[in-house]
Amino acid sequence: MTSIENEWRKHHISDATRDIWLYDTKTGRHDKLTEWRGEDRDAHFAPQGDAFYWLSERSGSFNIWRRALDGGEPEQVTFHEKWPVRFLSGSKDGTLAYAWNGELWTLKPGNGEPQRVAVTIRQSNLVHGPSTRMVNKDATELAVSPGGGELAIVARGEVFVISLATGN
Repeated sequence: MTSIENEWRKHHISDATRDIWLYDTKTGRHDKLTEWRGEDRDAHFAPQGDAFYWLSERSGSFNIWRRALDGGEPEQVTFHEKWPVRFLSGSKDGTLAYAWNGELWTLKPGNGEPQRVAVTIRQSNLVHGPSTRMVNKDATELAVSPGGGELAIVARGEVFVISLATGN
């Protein structure tokens, strides 16, 4: 019978939990990199290619772990409690980014403490409905459609498309 893993389930230990594997495209060989009975997932190589990072529940809740590709003991990198770390990604410079407790976090190489990313969401007043704003001075790009009937303008990070025939 096939086991199915629900990726949102916490503290799951079964035959359906994932491990991290490395595939060698030259030899066709698969090497199992993690041996823990619970969830190990979302692996990312370190920039030098000598180690990898991944999410694991081996400390009780999902946190980031690191291990050299040539072996050695797994090392816990983040120590968040209560809520699981999710959506791990890594950049070329080695910065790790992830979500924890409804917020975005980064961890730069050599910096032992994760940093919360400040996110500001701006929106218009929805109570009063749509509003019209002049963005002429804010336009940074424009392009005419191939048929010449529309104009696309980028202003304030948004794309506006205008019919040249009607002005809508």
